[in-house]
Amino acid sequence: TPENVAPRSKEVFWWLDPTTNQEFQRTVRDMCTRPPLPPCAQSSGGEREIYEFIKSFYSGEIIQHTRSVIAPQEIDIYMPEIKVGVEFNGVYWHSEKNLPDKNYHRNKYLAAQQEGITLLMVWEDDYRRNPDLIKESIRSKMGFDNRPTIYARKTTVHRVSSDEAREFCSLHHVQGYTTGSYYLALKNGEGEIVAMSIWKKLGTELRLERYCTKPRVIGGLGKLLKEAKNIAVVESLASITTFADLSTGYTGTYEKLGFDIEVNIKPDYKYVHKEKRVHKFNFRKHRFMSNPDLIFEHGMTEKELAELNGLYRIWDCGKIKYSLPVTG
Repeated sequence: TPENVAPRSKEVFWWLDPTTNQEFQRTVRDMCTRPPLPPCAQSSGGEREIYEFIKSFYSGEIIQHTRSVIAPQEIDIYMPEIKVGVEFNGVYWHSEKNLPDKNYHRNKYLAAQQEGITLLMVWEDDYRRNPDLIKESIRSKMGFDNRPTIYARKTTVHRVSSDEAREFCSLHHVQGYTTGSYYLALKNGEGEIVAMSIWKKLGTELRLERYCTKPRVIGGLGKLLKEAKNIAVVESLASITTFADLSTGYTGTYEKLGFDIEVNIKPDYKYVHKEKRVHKFNFRKHRFMSNPDLIFEHGMTEKELAELNGLYRIWDCGKIKYSLPVTG
């Protein structure tokens, strides 16, 4: 009861929204200092759009906000016939401000995996930046990809410029562009880029940083991987590596290409800044000291300084690092 806790308590409890009958977690302090809204209240617009999008092409059963599948955790949108779930993660409500358990997202992923469910987590800032791309990603994970199909054997490999890679990835990759050492593309018979990959040389590794396609390209990544192996041999590199982000509903693509698991990486964090996730390197302790727009207090840790500035950590599901040895 309210008499059992202090109004500034940071203890997390389950709450019930009397309007929607939805349960959610929040600290007592936040319930006393902020409007008592459940997480979906902040992201319901995007979640509703995704729900309506799925309904537009999928005729099977769609269940919203179910706790019966991976109890006591909830899946926002679940299709039981194909065992696919979609989570919409509002960046404020899913930050450490409201979800103090850094393993929250990972535990949900693992619970779904144990039940044989492909769980795709949609981050609010990704959706806001490119909603159409997110929707098509969901359609693909559900097995209803309606893009044109081309086979890799009908394409040719080309080294392209960083500007070409930037333009293509900004349109077709959820995370957009990143810098690399090599930009390898597949072009169709008309010379149009249909797939793009970005590779970065790091020590003795050649790392795959991005891969995306415009149409469905059957065998596309495998064909680009062969060219990457040639580069690695010439550069005398030991291995080709890449990472699988578990929040994307990863389904084992790299194993099929011969990669081995090198390490399972625990959840990592970014900071929520101006309603989007920002890499933690942008807010190391020295940045608070040198940036006049940030408040700095001696004796505080990075985490304490971040919270002082209204920045809260948000944790991912973790990643898997894959490795493929290079043989000359």
